[in-house]
Amino acid sequence: MEGDGKVLWTSPKLTGASATVPTDVKLDGVRQVRLKVTDTNGSKTGDHGDWAAAKFHCA
Repeated sequence: MEGDGKVLWTSPKLTGASATVPTDVKLDGVRQVRLKVTDTNGSKTGDHGDWAAAKFHCA
């Protein structure tokens, strides 16, 4: 996860059999968030992300 161009959080490598990884990232002052998937095994195919339960809370 990037915020305003800076890395805020990186997950461990996961597979389809991996458990979910809950996280809580502080976004105070961040204006733009980017959820990003990168290559995990060198093949540059088949990598994907699943943020179906992502929530952003604004105060």
